[in-house]
Amino acid sequence: MTNRENALSPAGVKEAGEATAMMMGNTPTIIKHPLAASTIDTANIVSQKLRLGRDRVVPEFTFMDGRGAGMFNGLELEGTTEAMVAMDKEGRLPPETVDGTGSEGLKNVQVRLRQLMSVLETQYGGEVRKGRS
Repeated sequence: MTNRENALSPAGVKEAGEATAMMMGNTPTIIKHPLAASTIDTANIVSQKLRLGRDRVVPEFTFMDGRGAGMFNGLELEGTTEAMVAMDKEGRLPPETVDGTGSEGLKNVQVRLRQLMSVLETQYGGEVRKGRS
């Protein structure tokens, strides 16, 4: 999806510009986008036309992209949670699955959640939206 082959077409560039013109007067403070080439292009067009800095254009899933729980992924077996907690206390990760999906422990998830909260706090801290106080 990030290949330039999947970039916006000339028609898409035109449509993004027209859509941005309709946003004038209701400018967002942050533009979040998925990691697909066409959405990155759209975010760049919107930020340029609305004169938002590059620091206000951020990928959407940087900190909470999906990760697996190894062989426990998707299972609702009795004892799974206890097994994951026990492995985490020992500093071990759940065994990987046969599909190559990596796994992470509960501490890894906790660290990523803290990172996400820190980023959100930095981006939105002190922001006052219209109609809210």
